[in-house]
This record gives sequence, structure tokens and C-alpha cells, in this order.
Amino acid sequence: MLLAQLHGKLTRSEEDLEDLLTSHVFGALKYSGRLDVLHRFLTGALLQRDPGTHLALGEIAVCTYRFWPWLCTGDGVGCEPDLVLELQHPGGTGTLVAIEAKYKHGKSRLPTPGGHDDPVNDQLAREWLCVHDEARRGGYARAHLVYLTADLVMPRAALDEADDELRRKGRPGAELAWLSWRRLTRLLDTALEPILVDLAALLRRAALTFFEGVDRPRHASPIPYVFAPDIRGIDASHAAPGSAALTWPRPPRARPYAFDRSGVFQWPAAPAPRGRSWRFVP
Repeated sequence: MLLAQLHGKLTRSEEDLEDLLTSHVFGALKYSGRLDVLHRFLTGALLQRDPGTHLALGEIAVCTYRFWPWLCTGDGVGCEPDLVLELQHPGGTGTLVAIEAKYKHGKSRLPTPGGHDDPVNDQLAREWLCVHDEARRGGYARAHLVYLTADLVMPRAALDEADDELRRKGRPGAELAWLSWRRLTRLLDTALEPILVDLAALLRRAALTFFEGVDRPRHASPIPYVFAPDIRGIDASHAAPGSAALTWPRPPRARPYAFDRSGVFQWPAAPAPRGRSWRFVP
């Protein structure tokens, strides 16, 4: 499917599917075995409570990928994050990282009014409750929920309202972070594995990059021209032999035109007027 999308064989609606993008990106990272790329990508995430601080993860020794798992809390709250990463670090400690991925759309559930012990509705808030319980039951030292989007800057409102609903309704404060798909593209520039090379091309095709400069125009002018040496000034008179001049190999000719009485556009047979020659002079 990655190759089909890379070669434009999918419909626009199919290309906009965030589940497909999640599958492409994390499937490629999984099967390439590049834990270093995964680590660099994840640690580019910014913390919701301190946007100047990146997500801290220890060295990853082993990573288990769980795509679209169903998680639930002891009191019946359920959710399906796009991905859960079970990270094992040297020394035996573990970290649980859940990822909620978005591409062209926002959260599927928003916070609702209410106070202590009222049901939590926000998508990120519910997922945090599930991830928090999953980590506690599995004996993980830490848990994080990463909101992965195509934004250029952190979507603060989406994160803050989730954390606010949790606190307002008496739930554990969330360990939320934000990460952009765009960060991965440049990390793959030095990758040699074919699947990662194709993934980088796909991300660029989807314009999932940060600013990378301005492309040079392929056609600077529709009219060919030649600069002679020693350009100093301009004169509309005829060019003298041996002078520095800007000349067109084939000067364009203006053609007169007219509409006949029937309203049909006509080119008359009269010869086209010749344009005046000109040159640069001291």
C-alpha cells in the first residue's frame, strides 16, 4: 500500500486516512528495526505542561508495537489509541507510550461540562485514563500519551482542554506530549533501508515537512536571451558591430488581430511588424 500511495494510485480520500499514514510510518519503523530513528522521533515530542521541554526516554533496548489495541480502565472507560509502544530499557525498566495520531482531522471527542466524578469525554483524556491504568497493571515505570499531528506548532487548546477536564473531574493529571509528523521526514534523510527511503519520499509527497527553502524556478523566462560581455547601459538604437548587447536569437513578433462581423477571431494576412533592435552602451 505504501508503494501504491507513493505512485499516486490511491484516491484523495484514501490518502487522507490517518490510519493509513500511521500504518505506513510505524510499520516501516517496525520492520526496519531502526530503534535509533524511533527514539529520535519520539524524543522530539514537546511536553504539554512545559512546551520548551522534550519528552525524555531512556535508551530503547526492545520495542513491542501494538496497533489499534483496545484498552480499558477498571471502571469501564474504554478507548482505542492508534498505537501503543511497550519500551524496554537496559536494566529491565519499562515505559508505555501511547500515540493518538491525527492527519487532516481533530479529536473525535471533546470535553463536556461537569465536576468531580462526572464521566470524562475528551478523546485524549479518556485515552490517558486507559494508558495510565494499563501501565500500572503492567508494572511500567512511566506512561506517556503522545498526540501526533501534522501541525507546525503545538495545538495547545486540544491538549489543555483534555488536561483541564481530567483535573476538573477529579482524575489523575495527564502526561501529555505533542509531536509532528513533519519531524520524521528529515530524520530519514540519511536512511539507507529501502523501506525508509520510500517512506521519506511519501512524507514529502504529502508535504509533511518543515520549511526546507525555496525551490529555484525551472524557467526563468519564456524568451531565450544572450548576454554579451561588458554590459554598461541601454540604448534603443540599432546595435553596432562588436558592442556589448543583450540580444534575442529569435525576437518575438507582434501579430495584429481583429474580430469580423460574425464575432469570429481572425488573424489577418498582413505581415507582422518587426520589433526595434536595441543594445547596451557605455
